[in-house]
Amino acid sequence: MIRFLQVWRGSKALDRKLILFFVLVALTMWISQKLIYSKYPRTPVQKATEEVSETPPSAEAPQSPLASPYIVQEEPPEGVREQAAEKSSYEELIPGFVPAEEKTVTITTGQLELVLASRGGTLSSWRLPEYQRKDGAVVSLFPQDYAGALSLVVQRGGKEYSLSDLPFDMEVNRSPGEGFAASVRWTARGNQGAWIRKELKIPEEGYICRFSVESGGMGLAGFTTVWPAGVVSTEENEKDDKSFFALMAGTTGNAWKKNLKKIRPEAPERREGPLDWAGIRTKYFLAAMVPDSLSWHRITSLGGSDQGSIGMAIQSLAPGGSIKEGYALFLGPVDYDLVAPLGRGVTNAVEMGNKYLRPIGRIILLFFTKVHGVIPNFGIVIILFAITIKIILHPFTRKSMQSMKKMQELQPKLAEIKEKYKKNQQKQQEETMKMYREHGVNPLGGCLPLVFQMPIFFAMFPILKSSIYLRGAMFIPGFVSDLSQPSPILPILMGITQFFSSKMMATPNQNKMMLYGMPLFFTYMFFRFPAGLVLYWLVFNLLQIAQQMWQKRSAQKSGQG
Repeated sequence: MIRFLQVWRGSKALDRKLILFFVLVALTMWISQKLIYSKYPRTPVQKATEEVSETPPSAEAPQSPLASPYIVQEEPPEGVREQAAEKSSYEELIPGFVPAEEKTVTITTGQLELVLASRGGTLSSWRLPEYQRKDGAVVSLFPQDYAGALSLVVQRGGKEYSLSDLPFDMEVNRSPGEGFAASVRWTARGNQGAWIRKELKIPEEGYICRFSVESGGMGLAGFTTVWPAGVVSTEENEKDDKSFFALMAGTTGNAWKKNLKKIRPEAPERREGPLDWAGIRTKYFLAAMVPDSLSWHRITSLGGSDQGSIGMAIQSLAPGGSIKEGYALFLGPVDYDLVAPLGRGVTNAVEMGNKYLRPIGRIILLFFTKVHGVIPNFGIVIILFAITIKIILHPFTRKSMQSMKKMQELQPKLAEIKEKYKKNQQKQQEETMKMYREHGVNPLGGCLPLVFQMPIFFAMFPILKSSIYLRGAMFIPGFVSDLSQPSPILPILMGITQFFSSKMMATPNQNKMMLYGMPLFFTYMFFRFPAGLVLYWLVFNLLQIAQQMWQKRSAQKSGQG
């Protein structure tokens, strides 16, 4: 970026513009990570009808994550436009219900370890055996005293009935087939025809579960699936981890995100409409629900910044007084390839820049994952990526250097113009531009590499900052132990290379503040960046210095130096 400084020289006013330019570049680097969410195209809706049974249906074959046709309902009925204030117990809701014995069951696969409880029919523990904390313990997203996710609150007759304490009858099938390792079914049935059933199917491989809710004989207006606040940080740098905690959703084709720090428990965030998906994410992990029917839902945040955690409540309708709703439930890392099968824009949970940068980010991510499949060290992968980008940008860099060389040759004549018209700034600029035209020099030619480099840089920032692939990725033991975290050493090395690169292109009357000050400025700024990003810039600078030396020697041999 320093090479842009040689485009304009001599005028203090123009130097101030250069300073402003770099301040804006720095500001853009900082805010680029904020611009990670944008609209995405919604899958075309296929209208269909769905019959609701008042009697318990027989067991059905497991579905693919999005097997059911979409059912569109834009607005809720009057009875559920606002949640009722009055709450009642489940005894009134299911007359004659006999509580079952309380118990828990643990389902373990290669990727998931889930503990499910009969009370409330909830998920009380969510662990990921393939991922470890810094201390070596398996990543666990719930605290020990967690209230349990996937509990229900149902609405009827202006009242709300919480089922979080309902002791369901829990059945476990350890061999359901069709790609599922186990299924857990919770059932509560009264003696007057009222019943409600929940089921969770856990896959043999992967992180996409199936969750469904059905009811009959209860005359319900709607129901709410509750994911209480309480998801915990899994990283050593808890502050950094929690800066990514967010409630996310896609409604009617629009992506929406609200970070933890912006959510207050006393003023919960709400969104409603046809729901594509909803989820809670940490820096590296995601719990997302994708309803089979694209019908009306209301998403409400639970918890907030004061509690240091976030949850969600998803309110749905009960057409005909009964519930029949299914979801794809993702419980895993924020990995593009893992969430892509869900469709419906869930890949927007993966940070790759805003909607303009996401295509570039996707290419970068593909490069990283494919090369990492061959080379297990992500530091080397980043170095190879920098070399690849340097080769691609070589023609533009060469033209940039040629333009800078011509600018250096014109410096004596430009100095004469400056001295001759020092009291007439307008005439000075006119004569300067005239000279540029006569000698075929583009004063902005040195900016070509920067123009192509910046989008790559901005797209890389969120990937290297929050990609699950870079979580705890070591480059050199004892030197760079985590490429996703800032490094105390790499920015200094980067600043040194930045200085030598700019000094090699400096002219005799180069502004000293620019020559020495800007490398220091960027060094300070890069102290906050992920080590992987600084490594990329460091390698790019080294390659740039090598190219400058090679081109200078080539010019000398040909008699042009």
